[in-house]
Amino acid sequence: MFCELVKNKLLKSAICPPTWELIRLYNQHTLKMENTSGDQKFMNNWSIYEIRRRFLFAPTAIIEDVRLSAQAKILFITINSFCKKFGYCFASNEILSEKIGLKKTMLKKYLKELKDNQIIEVTIHPLNKHPRRIYIDFQELMKRYPKLPVNIPSSCKLSAKAAKILGKR
Repeated sequence: MFCELVKNKLLKSAICPPTWELIRLYNQHTLKMENTSGDQKFMNNWSIYEIRRRFLFAPTAIIEDVRLSAQAKILFITINSFCKKFGYCFASNEILSEKIGLKKTMLKKYLKELKDNQIIEVTIHPLNKHPRRIYIDFQELMKRYPKLPVNIPSSCKLSAKAAKILGKR
């Protein structure tokens, strides 16, 4: 993959290669990839696309939950992205509404939807640096969306720890 080529090149040199060097690597890599399958081309193009871009992630169970509106799901994904540093989201309604393109009144509606579905918990700490904290209720998420079954061939031997986690003996 192109991304791996760039990483390997960066590891060999102490400094970031100039743009022309990245272009040269890309051209070399593209020539090699002309006779590959569609899946490989997709992965190759994706690895090029994801360089220096941000992505938001959500559990599939949240996306597939029919009890939540599409806007509430997008709000959850945005809140989740803000939780990475401190374990909670302290973004104001203004920031959240700006990020996802909603009016503040609509944002409040979808925050309430997430609260009513017990997916988030909001606490107010007026004396703290971040007065409002939005926590994701992971205990409720784990109860509501149990783990997907994992099919492991009987020929595979699991460690004791893996067997305990997967509930296998």
